Amino acid sequence: MTAPNGAPAAAPQPWRPPTDAESVTYRHQAELPRLPIPTLEETCQRFLDSVCALQTPEEQQQTQRSVESFLASDGPRLQQQLLAYAQDKDSF
Repeated sequence: MTAPNGAPAAAPQPWRPPTDAESVTYRHQAELPRLPIPTLEETCQRFLDSVCALQTPEEQQQTQRSVESFLASDGPRLQQQLLAYAQDKDSF
């Protein structure tokens, strides 16, 4: 293979991922604001909204009851654990 000027073309170099020093993907990561963790109630409502189109009315009622049970039992404890876990993390 030859270059446009007639000289032999250089062999292509194999691809390699950029080093941390070369990468720009996470260069400003530390400067970005932390996203807030939504409340447990907001998360549960988003879940209910997302599965609504996939369920029959009977399934929706059962899911609603399950979410209410979760909110009254394990949900608050797990939310507190998530908030504690996220205190010293950049991403969660």
